[in-house]
Amino acid sequence: MTQEYFTINQLTEAVLDSSKVELTSDEKSSLIVFREFLIASRTQDILLSKFGEFNFLEFNHYLSLSKPSKRRYVISTTVRRLFEKANSILNCFTRCPSSWPTPPKPKPSHFEPLSTEQLDTLRSFLKKQIDLAYQKESIASVAIKTGVPSTRTGLEFWRKDNQDNNLPRFKNWTSNLVDTLATFYSAHPEYPNNVTREMQKTGGKYYVPRDLTYTNLNNPIVTIMKRIVMQNVKSYTPFIPNEPSLNNKEILSYLYPDFREMIAIKTAICLETGWSPDITDKINPYDFTFDPIPIESDWVFIKSTKAKGAALNKNSRIREQREMIHPSSKKNRYSAYNLIKLLVKRTSRLRQGHLYSKAISDINAPPAFVSFTTNTKVQIVASHPARGEVNRQAAQKYLANELGFNLDLRQLRPTRLYLNETENNLPLLLQVILFGHSTSAITDGIYKDNAHFNQIRKDKLSCELDSIAESISDGSFKGTLIPLRTHRSIQKKILTIYSNQCGESPLAICNDPTRPDWKVTHGKIKTPCRQFNKCLLCSQSSVTSNNIPFIVDRYLYLDQIRRTSRDSHFESIHGDEFKAAKEVIDCWPYKEEIEEAELRSASEGYLLPPIISENYT
Repeated sequence: MTQEYFTINQLTEAVLDSSKVELTSDEKSSLIVFREFLIASRTQDILLSKFGEFNFLEFNHYLSLSKPSKRRYVISTTVRRLFEKANSILNCFTRCPSSWPTPPKPKPSHFEPLSTEQLDTLRSFLKKQIDLAYQKESIASVAIKTGVPSTRTGLEFWRKDNQDNNLPRFKNWTSNLVDTLATFYSAHPEYPNNVTREMQKTGGKYYVPRDLTYTNLNNPIVTIMKRIVMQNVKSYTPFIPNEPSLNNKEILSYLYPDFREMIAIKTAICLETGWSPDITDKINPYDFTFDPIPIESDWVFIKSTKAKGAALNKNSRIREQREMIHPSSKKNRYSAYNLIKLLVKRTSRLRQGHLYSKAISDINAPPAFVSFTTNTKVQIVASHPARGEVNRQAAQKYLANELGFNLDLRQLRPTRLYLNETENNLPLLLQVILFGHSTSAITDGIYKDNAHFNQIRKDKLSCELDSIAESISDGSFKGTLIPLRTHRSIQKKILTIYSNQCGESPLAICNDPTRPDWKVTHGKIKTPCRQFNKCLLCSQSSVTSNNIPFIVDRYLYLDQIRRTSRDSHFESIHGDEFKAAKEVIDCWPYKEEIEEAELRSASEGYLLPPIISENYT
């Protein structure tokens, strides 16, 4: 049969059954939906030459009757893409399928920042859960060091076949939390790390019998577990009088964190850093600090890796991971840095044994988040992008129940970007270093296209227009906006560079980073210029009032080097840059801004050397 007599149904079946083209599950399911549409609309026999935009529009309408907006978009674009590939080979459609209409791409809800009320609720919840995690680890540490494990079994209690009144009654037997934890830990690492299926089956070593047969309580672990279960019976006293409501799962969570604790810690790290759940999951618990940038203060840089969206290496054709860094406080117990330290300590008891090996069998790196569960069986669960959607639905359901609203952890990225714009809590030096480490910048363009950020931009524009009007009225306007006099503090100027020129040079505004002329060779370059220490030598640069603190800082730093270096050595490396910075300072019309920047540098130290000289020279 020639191509001109092919029907749309025959092409659909051919693509589905083709052995030459390996379809993904999404592509197969999309074509199956399209085939169902052809049957329902009785259009299977339309020739390919007659099938076009109008018919595909009917398909979109068919999808709108039964599919949500996201699925409509995915199915429609997938079918169109597959037919476009077929048309490139067969040339069977009158018009290329690329012109066929598809539903508009739905705007992801996770691009919206949390509201103030939602953020307050989330922060309150996280604080409570993190405090509880610290408390659990503190009690568990005491129990391991000083707790007295129980050695009692069922045979040591009064029972019908041994009515010795000297024996204690099982229903009156009590203990305390520390000794109970010590008893559970006395079986570590066999329990829970190396528990087998046989040990959990009826009659197994760690099987808790349904009935109260004392002879079946043959070890201290099972005996305590059964006693805690029996405390729900009215005639039984609570096993731990100070914590009468604790059950076995909750007590074990003091030693071995459950997934709820892991979710709280992960959420808190995502909120502070703006990292996606995948990036947070890829934190290496044995190597999570970034050392090349030394900070002698309360702050440290934590790091992780990002694979999605990474640039393709032209030589290896492999997408290389990007290293992500973020400053975090050493002293704040709720900071990401201290939460990772807590995470390492809390999960350390789970990171051994065959159940842990089984949990990480499909992961090529040590997972940060490891939890313990006893829902249907004793199990250790690792959370990592390599494992796909493990526990993700359970996590979202748990957060929704606790918070009272649905939370997608990806919402915390635009939330963090919004907080960066409004709160400015990071010290100036850390903000400058963070944007200077440009490979770690989280992609923010698409996240800032909403009402929250539009309002911020309007507010900033209003302030700038007010400043322009004032500068014209007081005579300081010099005929161009570049040397505009501003009355903002030096801190505000530095923060403006950080927030508005994230990933760009702090020394100047670049008009075209693909055509730098500080090099010997001219013309367009393939990748944007990142040599920030050359900005003042390039005609593409324009200096504004906001850049002055950085230029003065750079000049003073180079001047210090000049005083301690040989003239020839300094001239060969920094000479041109030093002269350019000096020229800007000498020519700048507002000398009070120069003096203010010099004062800031003297009192607070240098801003730029860690990123401009070491990383870009």
